[in-house]
Amino acid sequence: MFLEFFYYLRNCGMQVSTQKWLDLLQALKLGLHGSTMKGFYFLCRCILCKSEEEYDLLDEGFARFFRMHISMQAVMCGRKFLSR
Repeated sequence: MFLEFFYYLRNCGMQVSTQKWLDLLQALKLGLHGSTMKGFYFLCRCILCKSEEEYDLLDEGFARFFRMHISMQAVMCGRKFLSR
């Protein structure tokens, strides 16, 4: 899922370098996000955004990407529940 998110942000116009992405993964490994979605968002913002213009790109990309994945999970859970 994280690799999909990386490419999604790039497709949204963010200039996410491979090194910045690896820095984000290292920060996640260290638990700097506090195991929350809000913490993950602010971690992304601190590490991946190089300018104020990229804040808007991250805001929109983050919201769309995770809204899409949450919707897909709900559908998949519904299918599993209905197939029982």
